[in-house]
Amino acid sequence: MCKLREEIEALADGLSPRNYSEQVEKGFQILVRYKENGTSQKEAEETLMPLFGKYKFTAELKFGFIGDLLDCIVGWVGNRNWYIYNGQWTIDN
Repeated sequence: MCKLREEIEALADGLSPRNYSEQVEKGFQILVRYKENGTSQKEAEETLMPLFGKYKFTAELKFGFIGDLLDCIVGWVGNRNWYIYNGQWTIDN
């Protein structure tokens, strides 16, 4: 899961208020790809949680970004289309 963390962290490092939505969409697609390759919900969540803690008091925008991706993993999203582990998402959706 180190590669997943590296990919998400690279997106966070390139984050700005102007590209926030685009970066969330890219992160979402990365997570979908990892799911399709066998990453469980628990593995994805456990991979991103350290980043969530890392940015909590140091980088508000990155903290929100990781939080948004975690919401897609655990299903705390208002739009169910963004819930990755509901069995509906593939990279082609």
